[in-house]
Amino acid sequence: MAPFDFMKPFLDVISSFFGAILAPFDSFVLFGVVPYVAVIVMIIGFVYRFFSDRFSFSSQSSQFLAEKTKMNFGSIFFHYGLITILLSHLVVYIIGVLFPAQWTAFLVAVPLFLPAIEVTGWVATIVVIIGLFLFLARRISSPLLRAVTTKLDWLLLIVLIFQVGLGFWIATIYYPGASWYVSTIVPWLQSLVTLSPNPALMAGTFPEIQMHILSALFLIAILPFTRLVHSLSVTIVSYLWRPYQIVVWNLRKLKGQPEGT
Repeated sequence: MAPFDFMKPFLDVISSFFGAILAPFDSFVLFGVVPYVAVIVMIIGFVYRFFSDRFSFSSQSSQFLAEKTKMNFGSIFFHYGLITILLSHLVVYIIGVLFPAQWTAFLVAVPLFLPAIEVTGWVATIVVIIGLFLFLARRISSPLLRAVTTKLDWLLLIVLIFQVGLGFWIATIYYPGASWYVSTIVPWLQSLVTLSPNPALMAGTFPEIQMHILSALFLIAILPFTRLVHSLSVTIVSYLWRPYQIVVWNLRKLKGQPEGT
């Protein structure tokens, strides 16, 4: 953290602010109960929406409503950047579970590998943030889009910007994340997976990191109720060979009315 010593007063204020928000809450509730609640809400929401309103099970594209340039660039930046970030988290988690000591030794033995990982994460995060701001600018600048944008859409955009921006902050200020992530976050996640939560592992981390985790849990909980629900529908394989255009007819048989009207 030496390169940022000149920013220490500002960093301390931010850290203290997050710490004050989290202070009233018990760490066991935040990091031993809330994760399971978030996953349960996600699963129930996913099942409910799928069976109650299957045709809304998509990103609810708005390309035809407004200028497409921001949408196209924003979508490319957001999706490719986010996939890179999520895959990097997943890979480090798997390595941290299977080979924690070997991972640390490898990072020490190959000096350039760690900076390469961190730079890749920074670039991917910046790309996602650009995509999110393009989405936001598009919705703000178009009266038609503003009219069809729900409060949940605005909330989702704001939380995503906060989550990704805070992740970039953490990756920069607490460099290198690929090192301490294995010794702190991975064991905590593993304790959740094995149904033996150990919230003490998270209680000892910086408030910014705790807030980043809680923000991610919030996104998990609301995911089925937002446009991001399409990320839960396993359509990747069928997408590869689907026709260029698919027309879905929603036929309703009304009394005294021919089918298909």
